[in-house]
Amino acid sequence: MHRGAAAKAYESKQSSSVLHCCALLLVTSVLLGVVLMASTGAAAESATGAAFSLFVKLTFKTNEAKETFYNDFTPLAQWIKDNEPGTLAYEAINSDKDPLVVLIVERYADKERDFLGAHRSSKPFLEFRPKLKALQDGGLVEVDGDSYIDSGAGFVRG
Repeated sequence: MHRGAAAKAYESKQSSSVLHCCALLLVTSVLLGVVLMASTGAAAESATGAAFSLFVKLTFKTNEAKETFYNDFTPLAQWIKDNEPGTLAYEAINSDKDPLVVLIVERYADKERDFLGAHRSSKPFLEFRPKLKALQDGGLVEVDGDSYIDSGAGFVRG
């Protein structure tokens, strides 16, 4: 009889430990979910239709002008990636039809806060913009583009 009571006590203690572990796992999962939702708030905003995008087409006159652009753009893009969490995308992509055409794709969680506020007032952007303008003024690049507001239809993979 004594042995049976000890076994039951052991099983009860084990069951209690398992329940305690499950409760801790549940609480941890909920907290992790809250943290993940908070850290991806910018992406969540874009899914609601609030995202703002720019598509800027650059047509270069020479490969040298295009290289100059990339030498200036690449460190800017890295800085934006590291310092502007509301910038969801910021990349330059090359045309597959014309080697002198580049499309800059910019996507922001919020136009006012992330594009007009954080991005356009950042020191690296303010240093980059005159360099692109100099290429324009020198007749080395034509710049054309449009802006768009997210419709909420479709998706963007992360």
